Amino acid sequence: MFPDKVVTEPLIFKFLVLMITVVCTWGAFALFRQSSRNRARLFVATSLLIWAVPYLLRVIRNLFGLPFEGYGPPLYPPMCFAVLYFNLVLLPYPVELIRPGWLTWRRGFFLAIPALITLTVYCIYVAIHGAPEDYGSFEHLYAKRYSFGVWYRFVILGVTGLYLLATFLLALAQEDRYKRWCELNYADGAESHGIAWLYAYVAGMFIMTGIFIWSLHSPGALPALLHAVAVLIFFCFVICRALRYDSPFPEGFFEQSSKADIEDAMDDDAIVDTLSPRIPEYTALIAQWFDDEQPYLDRNFKLTDTARILPLNRSYLSKIYNEGFGKSFSELVRDRRMEEARRLLIEAPELSISEIAEKCGFSSHSSFHRSFAAMHGGETPGEYRTKNT
Repeated sequence: MFPDKVVTEPLIFKFLVLMITVVCTWGAFALFRQSSRNRARLFVATSLLIWAVPYLLRVIRNLFGLPFEGYGPPLYPPMCFAVLYFNLVLLPYPVELIRPGWLTWRRGFFLAIPALITLTVYCIYVAIHGAPEDYGSFEHLYAKRYSFGVWYRFVILGVTGLYLLATFLLALAQEDRYKRWCELNYADGAESHGIAWLYAYVAGMFIMTGIFIWSLHSPGALPALLHAVAVLIFFCFVICRALRYDSPFPEGFFEQSSKADIEDAMDDDAIVDTLSPRIPEYTALIAQWFDDEQPYLDRNFKLTDTARILPLNRSYLSKIYNEGFGKSFSELVRDRRMEEARRLLIEAPELSISEIAEKCGFSSHSSFHRSFAAMHGGETPGEYRTKNT
């Protein structure tokens, strides 16, 4: 077995392995507790548990004082498969986050086919010819590059790269649809449910994979240590974001609706004409509600909250806003919030700009500042207050 002698595993590496185990396990259970009707959190929690298993086994090995036999030969096939399958389990989360319900068992099976074929071919080769030879150095391995046992390792890593690319492309392909949904249902649009961090998630996958492949190319303490640090930082980041991130889709929407209904809602298809005669009545009811209760000042106010006074589905409600007010839901709410903000800027000088932004339902001071300047020809809230007081 490679290597020939037992070596001492660095203490800091043992500590990082323990930290990764604790973080992944705690994060998984915390997300499972919040995963009711939220498949995205369920997916990321499952990924955390899967990643925690090998690190937990290392912790057990350290606790029982079992020997550490080094970092293995270059491009050790089982480790090549490890990087493939551990990346595969990270793929569902970003897809589910911006396109809930899209990843069915059938689609998941088709996504896994390249990995399954890669593993099957390798197993058939091992069954016929035995396990490929382990090479003591990358130079020795490169000299045998034309043998199946060597070049197929690069095939495994190539499939891994394809999955990383697929994760990015699937998220990119659904981004416009996700933003459109947010624009139709939230006053701040996609800003209050931004997914820029999702690309940081994909970038983290690339970084972890890159360092891990480096450790496969040049087995040793440094790349293994850097990979452990990258994994720890990545999962701390993912857990924090996943716990804080609120789905823009109504709770239970994908459980209570049929697949066809979900597709129609996401695509905002045309609504039947039977609603049209009652649009003026419904418009007046919403306008009165806005004047009396000012629900739009709640920063979490969304289109489906209108169902409190009009028990209709979101597609009907969207049509009422568009045709009844001549504005989309988000445009009307922004106008109402801005109207209240202008009033407070003049009548409440004791309030700071940030306090006014919060009272008027904007997601942040910067969001308020951008919206105000865009609607007032570049004039900032502070300049508006100075000019009018």
